[in-house]
Amino acid sequence: STVADSDGTTIASGTPVQASTSHFGGHVAFDPDTDRFILSTRMTQGGSNEPVSSFVGSVSGTTITLGSVQYSTTSGTTDARNPKVSYDTSADRILGVYYDQGDSGKVKYVVGTVTGGTTNTIAWGSVGNIDTGSSNTFTESVYDSTTNRHIIAWNDDGTASAIVGTLTGGTTNSVSFGTK
Repeated sequence: STVADSDGTTIASGTPVQASTSHFGGHVAFDPDTDRFILSTRMTQGGSNEPVSSFVGSVSGTTITLGSVQYSTTSGTTDARNPKVSYDTSADRILGVYYDQGDSGKVKYVVGTVTGGTTNTIAWGSVGNIDTGSSNTFTESVYDSTTNRHIIAWNDDGTASAIVGTLTGGTTNSVSFGTK
């Protein structure tokens, strides 16, 4: 939506864009380095694999343009529940977190690199574990640009848990975590 008049009292909305017909939930992060947003969701890929599914999009006026879906993995039995994304302006990378119902509820992460321009894609790296306990749910991720750290929180079998992560870009695309 944009403000459609000079006195700021009328809003003009564009046409809604549907990313997918088979997704569950959704979370959005903004990448100021490519001037794109990342919409991540859990979307069925067929069979038992339901990875983090992301779309890179751009906005022009009231028009939204989305790239094709980019999966965090294309094999295995991932069931990425409650995926959240946060963009790291220091490393120029996206961090995706979720709990994997297909792996006893372990909290997992994946790092991605966003490409804007005409491709609007994400290249996801390898999946890693944040918490290997079971029965985890309700993940959240936020980036603190003052300290260049991600704060990841989740329901750890009924207890609120959190951890701080430092993302390293370049060729490693890794995250080092503090103590839970």
